[in-house]
Amino acid sequence: MVKNFTPQLPVGYKALMLSKEQVTKIYAVQTEYHNKIAELQAKIAELNDQKKQESFKILTKEQQEKYLKSVGVEGKDKAGEKDKAGEKDKASEKDKKGEKGE
Repeated sequence: MVKNFTPQLPVGYKALMLSKEQVTKIYAVQTEYHNKIAELQAKIAELNDQKKQESFKILTKEQQEKYLKSVGVEGKDKAGEKDKAGEKDKASEKDKKGEKGE
């Protein structure tokens, strides 16, 4: 399902003189788990977005406005502000991941 994934033998496997059948099976296992992990990562991202939205709803209007201003999102459209806050949080998460080399 995930495009641009190329399975590779784990470190040290080349020296084991694997048969073509073994290599094919290892690649199949890697692809299967790569796809499962990608699906779970997407679900985790979705749940994190939902958590942020639910937490934001608990804030008072003044707290929401103060929060949005502190993250650099200003505007009058409340729904748009929530979306922008989520986008700002997503961007900062991507920056953090980039710093870690992920």
